[in-house]
Amino acid sequence: ADTPGAAWAAARCLPPETVLPPAGQRPHLLDLPLWALRLDRGTVSGLAQLGLTRVAHLLDQPRGPLRLRFGEEPGRRLDQALGHAPEPLAYLAPPAEHAVRLAFPEPIGAPETLARVAGRLCAMLAEALTRHGLGARRLDLVFRRVDGLDQAVSVGTARPSRDPTHLARLLTERLPQIDPGHGLDEARLSAPRVERLDARQLAAPGEEPDPDAMAELVDRLVLRLGPGRVFRRSPVESEWPERAVRRVAPLSPATGVTWPADLPRPGRLLPVPEPVAVLAALPDAPPTAFTWRGTRRRVARADGPERIFGEWWLAEDEVAATRDYYRVEDETGARYWLFRDCLTRDGARWWLHGLGEA
Repeated sequence: ADTPGAAWAAARCLPPETVLPPAGQRPHLLDLPLWALRLDRGTVSGLAQLGLTRVAHLLDQPRGPLRLRFGEEPGRRLDQALGHAPEPLAYLAPPAEHAVRLAFPEPIGAPETLARVAGRLCAMLAEALTRHGLGARRLDLVFRRVDGLDQAVSVGTARPSRDPTHLARLLTERLPQIDPGHGLDEARLSAPRVERLDARQLAAPGEEPDPDAMAELVDRLVLRLGPGRVFRRSPVESEWPERAVRRVAPLSPATGVTWPADLPRPGRLLPVPEPVAVLAALPDAPPTAFTWRGTRRRVARADGPERIFGEWWLAEDEVAATRDYYRVEDETGARYWLFRDCLTRDGARWWLHGLGEA
């Protein structure tokens, strides 16, 4: 529902998973008992003695006599449920189990001071995480301004970490987002998401590099480029080329699936195959020329076809689907991956699916 009062009533008096339409809660509340308006027992009992047992009964009563006998509560709760009166919500944040805090005798606001505070808080939090054998996957740094307004920044990590230098570096990148106003008088750093992180032996000179070095690099890249811009590609067991790859987290473990080494594939696969106009002899001759994006290219060399069948177990419309792929090279040496998918009255449909060669 679009009001807290109506949602409270619907959750207790209406069927499960009921959704009240916006501004349409009134007809759903009329037949509900008065206690659905969050009235106390004494008020509900007193109204029942007057024959008022349903929400609809309360709607028809004049507010003056009702207020004199039962106070402001019945009318206020009714107006809140119907959306006629505001009802601010005070959300309760779960207490952070792993958090540290610093209070300042004088307000601060200089960027270099904020960076030092972030470093000190990270060192304090790292000590607490070490005692519990944990590493942070997310950090929330909240500064309280002297006017009571909170300024917050958050960072995440690709792997659990309690390296105070690395965590402070990540937070420092976000500090320009903080508006100190007339000054900041308190800072709180919490780790709402943590994971197990056991102690490990650091690499000695000449040995293999620390595996967490890659995780730290990923964290910095994600911080600067955005979480959706850093990834790696992983193979997928699929016959259709565009389904044979998917994006995964940059440090996700290998699945053991690999692409077949004996199937040549282009270096770049287009997100969606693009139609091309092709000159070719049927039924199985490779293209002799094709036009893509308004430019005609004459084929100097070609190899194929490689026939790929549709995955009939995934979709009924792929039961008879086939593609004949050709690797071609134009007169300039550029290489392309073309396929023909079906025959029509006007000939075959051709598409460009990849560029270059692996």
